[in-house]
Amino acid sequence: MATIRLASFVCAFWLCAPFAYSTDSAVEVTAVAEEWPGLTMSDGTGWYWQFISKVYEPHGYKVRPLVTSWSRAVSGVESGHYDILVAEWKEPSMPFVFPYFPIGGEQIWCAKLKSEPKGCVEIAKDATRIVSWVRSMDFGQQFTSQDTKPILVQDTQAGVRLLARGRTDAFIGYRLTILDEIAEAGLSADDFALVKIGEKFSYLAFPQSELGEKLAKIYDLEFRKLYLSGWLHENMIDNEMHRNALLSFGSPNGQEMGLK
Repeated sequence: MATIRLASFVCAFWLCAPFAYSTDSAVEVTAVAEEWPGLTMSDGTGWYWQFISKVYEPHGYKVRPLVTSWSRAVSGVESGHYDILVAEWKEPSMPFVFPYFPIGGEQIWCAKLKSEPKGCVEIAKDATRIVSWVRSMDFGQQFTSQDTKPILVQDTQAGVRLLARGRTDAFIGYRLTILDEIAEAGLSADDFALVKIGEKFSYLAFPQSELGEKLAKIYDLEFRKLYLSGWLHENMIDNEMHRNALLSFGSPNGQEMGLK
């Protein structure tokens, strides 16, 4: 998923710590996630684990990273057995406390053949057209007409191949993954047009409890501090999807954060 500048991050982590504290007196909180390469590794390394520790340790919390299945992570935080769910989409109906600021994000792109005269966004909103996206990526519907009957594919490779054969009119997914699959299939990127149609942000999620509310407030406070101090500028992860989506996330006053 990402190539993390882990060495420089860890160095900056210790150099930028606001103050020292005793780990003996720290309150342990458990952060839980699936294992994502470079982000949440089972050995405790990765951008997300390090960033979460950076946020909470100055406030007297020792973060214990835990890798498990996604379903177990979600149910564990919902029940209060775990304290922090890492990288969940924010939806109003979800039984969690969410902070304002995200921890990651991905830009959503629409691909079509250049020979198609209509624009990608126009195609996606046309209920008479056939649009596809990966089944597990449940955000596709928000970029299409409510009457659209999509073709849900198993992976981006299948979506690109259907598009190239004219079986579909557009494919919604991640830009780099689409381009990789175009190259892998021996197709020419010049035959395709890609347009960014939105972003999807992922967040830390907390139990609906007094502790959950407190942890969410601390996250927003520290995220803002790390931005204003320039720390995020220097330590933003080397992953185009996450970085570009975070760069486009607005601050509470409605202005662009401008993390460049």
